[in-house]
Amino acid sequence: LVNFWQEKARLANDRPFDVNEDLNHSALDGMLLFVFDRHFEHTALGPQIEAVSKLDLSTIKVGTHGEVEFPEGKLHPFIGALYETVDAIDKVTKSMSPTFAMWWLRQTPRYRNVTAIKRRVVREQVQGALARFRATGETTTAIEYMLMRETKAAEKQGRQPDYENTTMMEEVRYTYFPYSLPQTIVISSYIVYFYSHD
Repeated sequence: LVNFWQEKARLANDRPFDVNEDLNHSALDGMLLFVFDRHFEHTALGPQIEAVSKLDLSTIKVGTHGEVEFPEGKLHPFIGALYETVDAIDKVTKSMSPTFAMWWLRQTPRYRNVTAIKRRVVREQVQGALARFRATGETTTAIEYMLMRETKAAEKQGRQPDYENTTMMEEVRYTYFPYSLPQTIVISSYIVYFYSHD
């Protein structure tokens, strides 16, 4: 991130530029790494770095206050879906009737598509983590810790583990990827503490 800002500063030529989105991207990447590790190859910050690296100095845009406006790189659909969820929930909480607004939101094709993307990627990551967990018995990601917990719970209850139960899927989607992305830094710290003291 620091190297990225140094490159932006060089291109900006002593002019200011906004770093808020960079911080959000970096925080989300930290959470993605914690939950999926290297098994999810996409990042939020990566496309931004690529977009800036290809920037033609003659095309740099300057805002009304003299700030440089850098282009935004295209995000992976799953990462884009996470951001869209944040924006949608923000609108719901600010509406006159959040309950109705949430109901209406869930009826829209766009929201259903975003939800489907998140469910698909989470399911793929859980299946991949399960294959690794069965092969090695090791837990190196948040998902693998969840699988280990389900295995232990199933043994105590005398049942077969249900690695794709709705509760587990929802926990990944909503606990590890909360509605407010800037909170991921704080939340991830609590999660790391929780698992390290288990």
